[in-house]
Amino acid sequence: MKSIGVIVDKILDYLSDKRWRELGELAKITGLERDKVVLILEFLEKFDFVSVDAESGRVKITDASMKIVAPRAEVLEEARALLRRVP
Repeated sequence: MKSIGVIVDKILDYLSDKRWRELGELAKITGLERDKVVLILEFLEKFDFVSVDAESGRVKITDASMKIVAPRAEVLEEARALLRRVP
């Protein structure tokens, strides 16, 4: 089983486009059952990393989380670009 840190990173990276996403999408990208994804999302929502629409069950990253995720994504992309230049 993947570590919780890897799973949370995968979820936040997937949500970093700021679009509302379905629970099923997150279950698919994490490879977890929906009930486990719900538990993780409840945790992330408690600490204001994500917003969950109670009516639709859709999930979106918060602006506060984007301050953490966006710079990290930029650094990773720069690192990937550097590695592509190495023979």
